Order: sequence, then C-alpha cells, then structure tokens
Amino acid sequence: MDILHLRTMARKSVFEAGKHELLSVQQIIDINKQPYLGYQYYKRSRISFTIDVLEELGIVGKLTIKKPGTNPEMYEEWKNWFYGNMDDMERIKRHSVRLKNQRNALEDHEHQSKMSKTRHKMKQRQKPQTFTGGLK
Repeated sequence: MDILHLRTMARKSVFEAGKHELLSVQQIIDINKQPYLGYQYYKRSRISFTIDVLEELGIVGKLTIKKPGTNPEMYEEWKNWFYGNMDDMERIKRHSVRLKNQRNALEDHEHQSKMSKTRHKMKQRQKPQTFTGGLK
C-alpha cells in the first residue's frame, strides 16, 4: 500500500533538506528568497504552504495548483508575474541583500576555515606538561 504524505508548511516550518536547509519559511521570506518557495510549491508534489504564505507569495486564484501534483510551466508564469510586479527599487534592494548575504556567507566560511586551522596548529604545538617542582 503506497501512502502519499502532503506537507503543508506554515511560517515556522523548517526545511529539512535542500538549498535552505534548517531555515524556516519565514526566514526564507525575510531574506527575499520567495522564488525558492515558489519553486518548492510548483515543482515538488508533496510540499504546499498555508493560505497566508500562499497569499504573501501571490499564489492565489488561477496560479494555485491541485496538490499533490506539480506544474513547472505554472512556476515560470508565477515567476514572470512575481518579478514583473517589482518596482526598480525593490529589485535593487533584493540584489543588494543577495550580495550582502553571499558576502557574509563567504566571510563566515573564511572565518571558520581560519579558526579550524588555528585549532589544528594549537593542537600540534601543545607541549607535554611536566612537573618541575621538587617533592617534599
């Protein structure tokens, strides 16, 4: 017997795999990655979102699809609608946020690499402790 589970994600729901693993739906919205959520909705048959999230993404009316199911063509239509409804300032803001996030991720990765190398060197340099005092 084959059972199909549909996961309806709310704002606090966390992705357990994928590009934005361990981020909640709200965190993804906050970092302006709504196209990722649209991708998940239209191209993953077992993932849906609550009505308030779908409304915020603009997935209403004829843009909704029957779940479980996929519709990659509808994703392209939604993406064109989503980017077409943005004004120039919103595009600039999203682009700058994306660059800032990429820069922060790179700096964090570099910092972690340096710390890892430093810890490794410290482990190699540790001298055995010896007792130099005399016994009474």
